[in-house]
Amino acid sequence: YLQGSAGLRISQKDGLRREIYSRRTVDIEPEPGADVYLTIDQQVQYFAEKALDQLVAKYQPQGAWAIVQNIRTGAILAMASWPTFDPNRFGSAPAEWIRNRAIGYTYEPGSVMKAMVIASALDAGIVGAQDVFDCENGRWIYGGKALHDSHGEGLLTVADILKKSSNIGAAKIALRMGNEKLYQGLRDFGFGTRTGLDLPGEEGGILWNPKSWSKISATRLAMGHEINVTAMQMVSALSAIANDGVRMRPRLIQRVVDADGETLIEPLPEEMGRPIGPQAAREMRHLLARVTQPGGTGTKAALQGYLVAGKTGTAQKVNLEEGGYYKDKYIASFAGFLPVENPAISIMVVADDPQGAHYGGTVCAPAFKTIADQTVRYLRISPQGFPVEYVSGLESNPFKEESARENYAE
Repeated sequence: YLQGSAGLRISQKDGLRREIYSRRTVDIEPEPGADVYLTIDQQVQYFAEKALDQLVAKYQPQGAWAIVQNIRTGAILAMASWPTFDPNRFGSAPAEWIRNRAIGYTYEPGSVMKAMVIASALDAGIVGAQDVFDCENGRWIYGGKALHDSHGEGLLTVADILKKSSNIGAAKIALRMGNEKLYQGLRDFGFGTRTGLDLPGEEGGILWNPKSWSKISATRLAMGHEINVTAMQMVSALSAIANDGVRMRPRLIQRVVDADGETLIEPLPEEMGRPIGPQAAREMRHLLARVTQPGGTGTKAALQGYLVAGKTGTAQKVNLEEGGYYKDKYIASFAGFLPVENPAISIMVVADDPQGAHYGGTVCAPAFKTIADQTVRYLRISPQGFPVEYVSGLESNPFKEESARENYAE
């Protein structure tokens, strides 16, 4: 669409190489390319890029990336990736710098996955928020392998398993679900397949069929290991919880307009599925809000005046050369949304092998807070999730007055 099409002229020239106009047989004018309008908001993009710059300066990771999504429509408001490069000199940039890590880098997400596992279990009626599990004081042997928690806990409710991010508690919930239900729940959230975002280079990640699982696979999947995902898949899944269980297709194209002003393409918000029902989604929103409150692992993501939901992730990196996991290399992440009662935006921040600290709640939650704080003020999203004001003509603002009336009519 951007390229347009070349014209064609067939004619003859005289001895001085001047065209003989009367001999022109074909004269087709070139057609200019169309304009492609993105859902990316340049101001929100700026917020995300600057937050990553601050994260990188402090923790010096190998890479870092962030996504901001409109929960109701699936529109991507920002997608930032570091290291970055000068688009005017892309030919001299290392290949790894050019990679869009938000969609093209797969990794084991760690404890952020607990949100989707517990959401599926709640929706299926397998557990309730107040059901109690023994978290074995931080060390549990199952299938001949030890599973540890960073902080030993005894009896915890499902709500506190999520709040304190207990690996053992999540593993026992996954075992109660059974392999098939666990696998189907993760598939329904979109793991193992591309989201369909209109960009090249998107990876689908890896979610193995239960037939190839070991005895302990379910316990590891529950804590975000033995599965490969992209940040785009993670933010899409979390947005589904925020959106009453409805998963929207992520999209970057707002519209395509030709040189005459005619709209060629204007994608509408598209529903991709309903991994959980609205009741379980609403319950999960409140459980995830406890993560950012005192005693949770994501307190550094809390934003004054707003109720923020989220989940921290800290996963050891796979050692591809020797097998197993590195003992000193991690993927840190934080994914969340706000406001909890009427979610408007979801944000994901990931850091690859940060130095000096490695917990998602320490490394990535502050970057989430920075992006969220600036974005809600810029988009005028109130603590109740309503747009405070609509500026006529600001077409890049995804929270228009008319759409707000539709969304809040009920």
